[in-house]
Amino acid sequence: MRALLIATVAAIAISAWPASAQVVQNKKTCFQAVEDAKQANQESAISEKAHADVAELIRVSEHLCTQANFVYAESLLAIARGMTAQE
Repeated sequence: MRALLIATVAAIAISAWPASAQVVQNKKTCFQAVEDAKQANQESAISEKAHADVAELIRVSEHLCTQANFVYAESLLAIARGMTAQE
């Protein structure tokens, strides 16, 4: 059920994300973005379930980085950043 939710949210975000707004352009920047997301997940004050969901998004993003699929990796990392954002 959780995987279906993550996949649905990712599909919506990916379809709405403009290609010109990408920050991740190569493996180096992609893996740096993954590390930043991991740190944000550790430091955020969110529920354990939300931490698990963010960790799953980061795991998938990291795999996409290894496959040089930067557009989708950045989209998932944007969702993770939104889930861990603090005001």
